[in-house]
Amino acid sequence: MCAAILFPALTHCLEYFALCAGGSSHAGAAMGASVAFTMVSLLVNWSLMRRGILITGRGAASLGADFRRIFQAFAGGPAA
Repeated sequence: MCAAILFPALTHCLEYFALCAGGSSHAGAAMGASVAFTMVSLLVNWSLMRRGILITGRGAASLGADFRRIFQAFAGGPAA
């Protein structure tokens, strides 16, 4: 939970302060896009992990095998 919510929230706060300190005139829009990208990225990672892709530990596939399975997962093919 901490990795999924608190860490991104902290980094987005730091990003917002950096944008404001730099005088960005569109800090709100930039933050909206950044938060949306973070949410989509998190959902994609969770979806892949539910399929057994991008996991670590005993019985996990190699990174190369995971990369091949990622393309199959997005193409709707069978997860081998």
